[in-house]
Amino acid sequence: MACTNNSEQIKDDSEKGTIPSEVEKYAVPKSSVSWNSDKFNKLSIDDLFDVYKAEKNEHRSELYYNNLLAMWHTNFYSRTSQLNEEQVNVLINDMSRMNSNIPSMATFYSLVNKNYKLSDPKRKKLLDDFYNKNKMYLENASWNNQELQKQKLGQLNKLQFLN
Repeated sequence: MACTNNSEQIKDDSEKGTIPSEVEKYAVPKSSVSWNSDKFNKLSIDDLFDVYKAEKNEHRSELYYNNLLAMWHTNFYSRTSQLNEEQVNVLINDMSRMNSNIPSMATFYSLVNKNYKLSDPKRKKLLDDFYNKNKMYLENASWNNQELQKQKLGQLNKLQFLN
């Protein structure tokens, strides 16, 4: 998973069998626990969350930082029921601060719904802000595959409508 808005600098070298160096800078290192589903699923939720916080702090200045967070957030979807209130709030805040978070849209909606202490106005604002930010990103991004763009917009619209 790697994405960037810096499309002028990225050249397609797929015929040469290489990944352009600009794209590599946005790629999450394979050493991240977010890549290792066996380790991710075997760790207790508290240990896993500690690793998440450590990786988040360690890689904060890297170009792939948002991709790293998106991978973590996507992986947390299967374990949202195990998260405690503090962990849920940290993830909601992290996801809310991102410019976009298309890979883990379902996780965000699940976490907001899991946080029963949110007042209805606060919950609605979080959902609306997330929806508007990600909808704008999806509509304004350059897409080679228009069908995929429509599919992602449809997923986001469905999540928002159901909440």
